[in-house]
Amino acid sequence: MISNSSLRPSTAEMAHEIRFWGNNVAHGDFADPVSAEEAEGVLTLMDEVLQEVFQAPARLAKVRALRQQSGDSSSSAASPPAP
Repeated sequence: MISNSSLRPSTAEMAHEIRFWGNNVAHGDFADPVSAEEAEGVLTLMDEVLQEVFQAPARLAKVRALRQQSGDSSSSAASPPAP
């Protein structure tokens, strides 16, 4: 996903941070337990990544399908306006 630009750079960085935390926990590299603040931070990052990768495309598809059902003949994959 990262190499083909499916993720924004910030989302890719979040995914890496989640992976680092997961690897540390899975392999017992922690000398101290994970704090509630640390766990909450990782969960927040996970929510952000899941929103971008799964939820946002699903919301777009739903709204696009509603528009197309209403008889709008515009392109289904219109490009965003140029900056």
